[in-house]
Parts: sequence; structure tokens; C-alpha cells
Amino acid sequence: MKRVDYRRFLVNFAPIALGACVTVSACSDEYSGTVTGQAGKASGGGAGLAAGANNGGAAGEAGGDPGANAGQGGAALAGAGGSLGGAAGDTGEAGAGGDAGAAGDGSTELATSTAAELVDESAADYANNEHGLITGARLKSWVDDWAAHRPAGVTGKLVVLQVVPSAAASKAHVAENANGVVSYLLPQSDLLQVRDNGLSQIEAEIPGGAATDALLKRYGIDATRDFVVLTFEQLPADGTTPATANSIVQSVGRAWLTLRYWGYPRERVAILNGSVNWNATNQALPLSTAAAITPPNDGTSSVRDLRVDNTQLVIPLGELLTTLKGGVGAWPLAKLRVVDARGGAEALGLLKSTSTGKTDCPSYTSSGTNTRCSPPFEGRIKGAKSVPWPNFLQSAAEGFRFLSKADAKASFDTLSGYQPGDLTIQYCRTNMRSMVTGIVAAVVLGYPTRFYDTSFIEWSHLAYGPTAKKQVLPENSPFRTDLASLTEHATVTGYTPGGAYDAATMPVASWVDGPNYNDDADISPTPPLVVPNATTTAKSVNDDRAYKLP
Repeated sequence: MKRVDYRRFLVNFAPIALGACVTVSACSDEYSGTVTGQAGKASGGGAGLAAGANNGGAAGEAGGDPGANAGQGGAALAGAGGSLGGAAGDTGEAGAGGDAGAAGDGSTELATSTAAELVDESAADYANNEHGLITGARLKSWVDDWAAHRPAGVTGKLVVLQVVPSAAASKAHVAENANGVVSYLLPQSDLLQVRDNGLSQIEAEIPGGAATDALLKRYGIDATRDFVVLTFEQLPADGTTPATANSIVQSVGRAWLTLRYWGYPRERVAILNGSVNWNATNQALPLSTAAAITPPNDGTSSVRDLRVDNTQLVIPLGELLTTLKGGVGAWPLAKLRVVDARGGAEALGLLKSTSTGKTDCPSYTSSGTNTRCSPPFEGRIKGAKSVPWPNFLQSAAEGFRFLSKADAKASFDTLSGYQPGDLTIQYCRTNMRSMVTGIVAAVVLGYPTRFYDTSFIEWSHLAYGPTAKKQVLPENSPFRTDLASLTEHATVTGYTPGGAYDAATMPVASWVDGPNYNDDADISPTPPLVVPNATTTAKSVNDDRAYKLP
């Protein structure tokens, strides 16, 4: 972990030519241009779309002066490219990476975590975990007697947050008590926020500092002392409301990502493996059927109290492109595993397979093969491996629990090609489905992991295609992704654009370099929220770093 003096991030920023970002002091933090249009993030499994967009961002700045060593007290900036998962610049190169000095008394310092330092590998048996992925039996022991059984070093209360699509629909939750255990409902919508990464506002992502502080205040969480457990409820079908689907696990993953991104320590955050219902039946987890307690809204803690920079958990587009292009100082391609959590037609890049959430394209009829409007092109990040997220969750009867560590490893390693020392980049359409594969990688297996939070819904709009509807960016934009060197798609026989894909009867004939452009009739006339002449994709992460400073 390195100590970084962020005063250098906040001064002497000057606009430069596109693609010329080489060092922190040279990179522009500004952008210009007209922003129009917007899509939203899927609330679960990429099926339903909720209004809203933002960018949670990630480390997009280059390292400091190449080879620079931090001075005493950690006043100088250490290069970010020298550690596992180290960041390359937005479209330029990372610094060589000097050693950081020890933290002094200055409050402008944050300890910067690498992707390797942010994992929370599980024990072979989840029953032995006290954080990360825990069992109902572990949580039961805490609820029964928190003071006696809480993990060593934890001095605060136990806060159970049950992630719910709708608070009103909940029928049961982990029972609270007067002995330091509180239990609240957390709407999944609180885990998304409209933000601006400097290039786009196409997709909702990690909430900013003020929104996350508001969450801590609402639930009375002391970020320096309390232990947080994230849970979900499994509801049966009720009238027109379908039974809870396995996609709820994605939203639990979003809660974990939000807390860890903002610096919540791994030793004080856990995910319950499986629904509270399954754990009540099979591991005697005590539940309450009374109405959930209204959050107290009396917290005084802030993410500023967590003096770490965990933004390496996410990777902005500019840094991802630098890495894929083999930029100097970037993570070596040979040790990179890009994981596509999608499946079926989307993962193959077949025409009209991706939904933008819009319904104003000329072909839209809400039925048959015309039930969605699509982005300018389909495909996948070149070299990505399809690792479908449902592979790692058990059935509804088993409470949507994760596979055992051994089974998860066998499946993940086989599908992704992971080798020791690799860095995984997780994405899907909206970074919802990839929360499941990402939790498997980072929390179950302990693999260094970063999330491309804007995911393919952003990637698929960054085009200069053959028609006006497909020309979102200028032809010479450094952020174009519709290039043969960056995108690929499969060819199959028997597939109808917008229709169902059947792997058994529609085998892949070949993979083709380049995008698979959708027909103009399938593309919304409403322009996406993209800045054509953007110079950065890391505005939101810079904002997040700055938020933690005095």
C-alpha cells in the first residue's frame, strides 16, 4: 500500500492534446462539449432498466515522475504503475513507480491500495470466514451474542443491511436486538447515482462521496467501528409480482463494491451466503417478520474517516484502453484476464442483442424481435472470455448461494483462463451481472480484480461508424472502441436479430475482428450522454479522491 499526497492532483492541471496524458501534472481534469441523452442501469440481471446514469470512476491518473521516490513523511507522489493492478494514465502512460514514504501527520495523504491488496480470499470452507462471504451459522452466533462472538478488533455494533428491490415488499429480515445488533432495509436504488466521468453519463455507477455519507448517516453507521453484513430476502411469487430471482445477488454485490470502494475495511464487511430465508431454515438464523425498523438517520461518520484510496477497484475507460493497447507502464496483456459476465447473444456480439433501455427507435414495437432499442454496435472487448454469471450461483431451492470455493475455482479458471498473478477486469452490460463474477474472483478466490463500471453499454456507444447514428465520437477520438484492435464479434447461422439465441442449433462459425454495427432503425434517435471532445474518463474518480481531502 502506498501513501499519496493528493495536493498534486488538485493543482496545475492544464488542458492538453487528446491522448497526450503522460504524467499527473500534465493531465487535464476538465472537459468540454455538449452532453445529451441518457440510458439507465439494469436493476437485476440486465433485464429491467431503471432511470439514471453516472460514473463511479476509477483510478485514471498516471504515476508520478518516473522513478520518483517519496520524500520523508510521504509528501511526494509514488508512481501508480509499480504495483499489481497499478494504474495507467487516461490515454497515456503510467509512471515508473517509486517507493512512497511513510505517512506523516499531513491530512492530505491517503494510503493507496492496489488491486492485490483489495481482495478478501475465502477459507476453503465458508464456515470459517469472519468477513468476506459468511454463513448463516456465523451470523446467527453474532446475532445471538454479539459482544461475546464478534470478530477480534471490532468495537462497534453489528449493522445488517438487507438489500431489497422494494422496501414495501419485504416480509422478513434478520432480527435486531438491544445487544448491539441493528437490522435495516437498503433499497438497491441507493447503490446507484447519476455521475459524470468526463466522457459519458450513459450508465449509473458507484455513488459519490456525499451520497455515500448520506447512506452512512441514514443507517447510523460508524465507519470506523461498526461491522456491516449484507443480506437479501427470497420472496415467493405474489400475484403479478414474480418470485425473487438470482439477480438480487448482483445488487448485494453493488453494496459490497460501494463500501469497499469508499474504504470500508475488509475486516468489517461481509456478505451472507444465500438468502436470509434459506439460512433461517437450514442454519437457524433468527428472523423477524415485524415491520423493519426505520433507519435512525443519526450517523455522524464519513467516508473521509477512512484514510485509504480504494479506487483501484474500478477501471475507467481511458485506462482500460491504454492497457488493451499495451501502453508503456500499463498492466501486461499476457497477465490480463478480461471477464465478460454476459451470456448468449450479447456475449457473442450478435445484432440487436444489447438493450439501451430506450423505446424510441423506429423498429420498436414492444413485441417479437422488436422489444428493445440497441446501441450503435454489438460485440465484446477483444480477447475477453465469456464467464456467465449464473454459473456461480446455486438454485432457488438452495437460496441462491455461491458454489463452494473449489467448484467456483474450477469453473472460473476454466472459463476465464486465469493463471496465478493475473489481473481480472470484470464487465457485462451495466456491471450488474459482473458483480457476481467479481465477487467470486475477489472475495471467494482472492484474485486481483477491477470492475469496468460503465461496462459494455458505454463501450458500445463510443463509435464513429458508417452512418450518422453511429457517429457518436469524432473519427480521431482516442476513446473510440469500434476498432478491429479493440472489439470483436462472433458469426453464427440461423440467428434473427433481436430474437432468441440457441447455442445447440446456432453454433459459432468464427470470431471476427471489429464491431457488429446495428441497423439504424434499431438505434434510438436520442443522442447518448457523451462528450465528443472529452479529454478524460476519470473525472469522477478524481472527484472522489478530492472528496476525501480537507
